[in-house]
Amino acid sequence: MDDDEIRIFEKHLREEIRKAKNSKDAKVLQEEVEGWKDELARLQALMPVQVKLNTLKLKEIPESEEEVAKIEAKASDYKEEAEKASEKLATLKSELREIQAVREYGKTVARLQKEIERLTNEVKGLESELAASGSTKSTEDVQVEIEALSNEIRALEKEHNALLRDRERLNSQLRTAESDLHKLQLDSMTISGKIKDKESLEQQIEQWRKDITEMTDRIKDIDQRIAEAQAPMDALDAEHKTRQREIDSRLSKAGDSAQQFNRSADKLADLQKHVERYVQQRREQRQRECEAQLEDSNVEIKKLEKLVEEARERIAKIDKEINESGSTLSNLRDNVRLRKIAKQIQETQTEMDSYDIDEAARAKRNFSDQWKAKQDVEERLQQKFSHIGGEISSQKSQLETLESDAKEFKDVFKHYKDQLIKVKVRGRGSSAPFTPT
Repeated sequence: MDDDEIRIFEKHLREEIRKAKNSKDAKVLQEEVEGWKDELARLQALMPVQVKLNTLKLKEIPESEEEVAKIEAKASDYKEEAEKASEKLATLKSELREIQAVREYGKTVARLQKEIERLTNEVKGLESELAASGSTKSTEDVQVEIEALSNEIRALEKEHNALLRDRERLNSQLRTAESDLHKLQLDSMTISGKIKDKESLEQQIEQWRKDITEMTDRIKDIDQRIAEAQAPMDALDAEHKTRQREIDSRLSKAGDSAQQFNRSADKLADLQKHVERYVQQRREQRQRECEAQLEDSNVEIKKLEKLVEEARERIAKIDKEINESGSTLSNLRDNVRLRKIAKQIQETQTEMDSYDIDEAARAKRNFSDQWKAKQDVEERLQQKFSHIGGEISSQKSQLETLESDAKEFKDVFKHYKDQLIKVKVRGRGSSAPFTPT
């Protein structure tokens, strides 16, 4: 548990203690707590046994059974390999006896080779003696004896060559047989070691079987004790489920409140977006309209100023002409040009009368007043927008607080139970753990 969970747990404990002190059944609750403490101590003493039991059931016993099965399978393979090695060893012994016979045969070949050499030397010696003593034997007789000896020598050489080939072949077989013998000796040593390992494993398997039998007896005893302790655990589990249902009910209510706040937040967000769009659209539209009206007014004012200036110039020009020709005023009145100018003056005056300068100024002032009013409306909308944003932030903060509270209440009973177990374990840490007999 982290620091936040410990603080929540302590807060919950203080609340439970306060409720217990204010309750009429405080004494009954105290007795139940004492009973729970005793039951928890008894269950705590059984925890190492349960751990050992689970280890035996789930790991050690299945692993031992698998190892025994593997060893038995390997033992049958070792027996087959040993039988094959024995058969091969018998075959090699038979081949060794044949090789010994071949060696004897090779000795005979060597002896015959020496005999051939001796006879060859004797023939040469006889030829020398015959040549020196002038024997009475005819050349034909000597030639016949020589041919007979030569035939005998050739036969012996032929037999000698055949024996040499046989010796090479047998030597090759001997080397192969010696290599196979060495390999078989190594295999025999390996198999002997495996047979010794098999015997050791058989002893170990027997010991494991005894241990499994003892563990089975102990497991039965532990199962009986667990069955006796199951009833209080079921009661605790039922109470846990009751507390869990209460917490779920509170969480459901908190969830409904959170959904309501979410809907309110969504409505506020929609209203905020609508206000933003309205303000943006109206502001841009009104600004464009005001700018267009202002531009049109400026254009009209410029036109009026231009017409006034032109009229003033015309009037000044006419006044100048009148001053210059004061003596002939009566004649000028009849002049066509004068009548034309007078007509233009009249038209200009009429046009000037049609343009109301005061009305244009008044329109400009009205536009300025309306523009200021629109700015005030925009400021009020901005203030309302800020106020709505603050309300949304407040609602979000309340929603986060509710979610945090719901998260804190979610597993409070489990945290209480776990922390109570840890406190009891620390309190009994100096006592010896329970060991089954």
